Amino acid sequence: MPERALKRKILFILISLGAMVITSALFSIRKQFIATNDAKECCTIERLEQQLFAANSEAQITALLMEHTLFSQKFLGIQHAQNQDAYQETAKALFVMCKDPSTLEMYEESNQQFQNFSGIEQDLQKAFSRLKSHYSDVKMPKIYTMITGMEQDLYVSNDLIVIGLDFFLGTNPKFKLGHLPKYIADTYDASAIVYKIMLLYTQKFNYENQYDKTMLAEMLYYGKAFFLVKDLLPHLPDHVILGYTPEQLQDLNRHQTTVWGHFIEHKLFYHTNHLIKRKYINPRPFTGEIGPSCPGSIGRWLGWEIVKKYMKQHNSETIQGLMLCTDSQKIFHNSCYRPKDDV
Repeated sequence: MPERALKRKILFILISLGAMVITSALFSIRKQFIATNDAKECCTIERLEQQLFAANSEAQITALLMEHTLFSQKFLGIQHAQNQDAYQETAKALFVMCKDPSTLEMYEESNQQFQNFSGIEQDLQKAFSRLKSHYSDVKMPKIYTMITGMEQDLYVSNDLIVIGLDFFLGTNPKFKLGHLPKYIADTYDASAIVYKIMLLYTQKFNYENQYDKTMLAEMLYYGKAFFLVKDLLPHLPDHVILGYTPEQLQDLNRHQTTVWGHFIEHKLFYHTNHLIKRKYINPRPFTGEIGPSCPGSIGRWLGWEIVKKYMKQHNSETIQGLMLCTDSQKIFHNSCYRPKDDV
């Protein structure tokens, strides 16, 4: 081989090797970057109520609140971050709450029922990861658990989530939510915590036409909400999302045409009367207008069915596009929804 040709070949090999090394290094850096980002987005639930009930004095609770300023300001409503008196006043009330026998009993029960949060953390991690694939600017909020004295079940904002554990002690009949109707209290199960969080968190992505007051618009708002949450939590049973029992949903699926026929016959889709809408949209023990075995919130279920059919008919439509759509007529008519009863 001529000397010049040999030199060119050697030079080509060296350049190729250099490119391989650079590519390998860049790939390694990219993997480290992704791993670092994943680590930052890791879901960790902090058991703040355990620290609160372990405090032996108001001063210790004051220090705890000043350490967790995001929780103190957003959840407890302490407005003046630098004003220690505001923290001390709140700490005094919390110290009294922690010594209350009924609240203390709820705390002890929560420790029994929620000994391990790893499953909920994993489900939230997966849900937020899937949400981030649709909305890249989503960040994992700070998440705390708390005993609220039956004051609040969940607090959800862009950067903070607080889980009121005392609302989710339903496996013990002693801690049933007596101040709520049974058909609502029954939905407060530990298995629904992640779903309820994601439903609240994703509200900001669900656009609606404020001038469209029809029942159809409200039905499809819930349908879009349920469709997104199901995408984030694909293994969550549909009956949990709807707040039904498995038997209620199974029976409903066998009578889909009855529900559809009722809405058509009574021209319900374009009703704007609030009293009529609430009968079909709001939670109720059953929808008596259709029949005693028809569950409440039937309009939400039908809205979800229509949205599912619309997305099936338009498989190029994205989640973002669906959530941005405020044209209820477009979704309704382009869904070509016609129910079929399960056998």
